[in-house]
Amino acid sequence: MSHYQFRFPQSLMGHIVDHALETPEIEVCGLIAARMSEVSSVYRIPNVAKDQTISFFMEPQAQIAALKTMRKYGEHLCGIYHSHPASDPLPSKKDLEEAAYPHTLYLIVSLKNGKPELGSFLFDGKGFRTVELQIV
Repeated sequence: MSHYQFRFPQSLMGHIVDHALETPEIEVCGLIAARMSEVSSVYRIPNVAKDQTISFFMEPQAQIAALKTMRKYGEHLCGIYHSHPASDPLPSKKDLEEAAYPHTLYLIVSLKNGKPELGSFLFDGKGFRTVELQIV
């Protein structure tokens, strides 16, 4: 069990799952903000990847705007979420290659089996390890 714990309000988890379900054929993405160790907000960021069915790339200006808003409200970046329309809720090789925020939660919503499945991981700078979320 990791010493990193994330208290995640059910309503905010619902926002992430709803985001994935709105366009199940493409990967959606966003940022997760916290105050202390409690998730406080999620920020949808447009996916501008060339092939959104198999990858995501966050629109830079929207990402910067979300980070500024976090600072304004006393939040910090604690996680990144994205969906996998047709694969398991596990980090892909591409997810690992592009991971850039050590000690950050990576939440993956898989829609592979027609209903949302969640995977939650901590990126340690070299790889991912599974972490448990405390849904409240």
